[in-house]
Amino acid sequence: KSTQLREDFARGYAWTGNVLLKLGRFDEAAKQLTLLETDAAAAVAAELEVLCLKDRWADAEREYTAGKFADCVETLRGVVYHTTHSTKIKRVFVDACIKTGQWPLVVDCLSEWLSQPPFNTDIEWRYRCTMSHFHSAQVNECLRMLDADPELESSASTCLAARQFRIKSEWARSHITQTQNLLQKGAPRDAHRHVTEAMGNPYAEPGTAMGQLLHAWRAVASFEDGDVDAAIADCTAALEGNIARWTVLPLGVRAKCYVQLQENALAIEDYERLLKIGDDPKARRELQRLRDIIPDLYRILKVPPDATVKQLNAAYRRLVLHYHPDRQYGQSKEEQQRTKVKFHELYETFMLLSDPQKRADYDEYLGLEHKPPDAGPSPLQVAVTGLGVTGLGL
Repeated sequence: KSTQLREDFARGYAWTGNVLLKLGRFDEAAKQLTLLETDAAAAVAAELEVLCLKDRWADAEREYTAGKFADCVETLRGVVYHTTHSTKIKRVFVDACIKTGQWPLVVDCLSEWLSQPPFNTDIEWRYRCTMSHFHSAQVNECLRMLDADPELESSASTCLAARQFRIKSEWARSHITQTQNLLQKGAPRDAHRHVTEAMGNPYAEPGTAMGQLLHAWRAVASFEDGDVDAAIADCTAALEGNIARWTVLPLGVRAKCYVQLQENALAIEDYERLLKIGDDPKARRELQRLRDIIPDLYRILKVPPDATVKQLNAAYRRLVLHYHPDRQYGQSKEEQQRTKVKFHELYETFMLLSDPQKRADYDEYLGLEHKPPDAGPSPLQVAVTGLGVTGLGL
């Protein structure tokens, strides 16, 4: 009976400690968890976790006070997950996200929190969630919240901004709907022209989420019209610094463009990013198909299958100078990443084709009848002897 009583107390201490943790009362939570008797190791681990969260919250407060809002957001990510009922911690986290323009993070948090008190009864929190949907260019969700909560457009503290959200969101939705209708009618050029005109509106200023959303739809029109280069440019503009869930649209379009250009490594990268946002069976199947494809290494180096070692060296030198990361000044982060992937692809391709045995095996796999003459190892081959080749799956 005494043992059973201690176990009941232990469960009580654990429950109480967990509740205190969720409220952000770290010292009290740690004290409760040290009273666990049934599993000392678990008690120590739980206490250490609480103290770690306490230290991170203290760091976040200092960062917020110092105006280091981006650092504050990163520090608080794990803390907010554990302290699900601490209004103070959540308020600091949301404020830091807003100050750094990380609207999708605010959407993800508040969409869940608004089902709980005190958030569901506080118009300020409902307004912030609506504002976050708007600034993330999630126009349908923004309008849904405005329709479901008339107080947002009638309250003196939120009415002016809320009405602007409605006007701009309805404007964006009407243009997107018109673009979709034109695409369904098989008129991609008209759709492209329509989106381009809409992008001249102040509502879609460059760098805003609304402008990025229109870039994404113009990319769809360009792709449907066969202009993959323009589509890639618009997709890249839509994705620049954007973590909203609707980025699956430009990621999917850009991946298809890369497939057409036979840039399979870049297509795979975009499909992987897309699937991290949400599951898409078609994208998953296409990703698997691309991974199963044996790359055309000769096409990558832009040489014929019977190229000599001297020709391989010349082609590799020319391409590697063009794609070297140190020469990509003024590029966006997306462009720099594509260049980095391409540079790595060139290196691995050259390493395989410059090895006579591996090249012979590759040619045999492709069923090539012509075997290039063995011109002997190049100076670069000698320098990299023994490094091997990775990542091509051959």
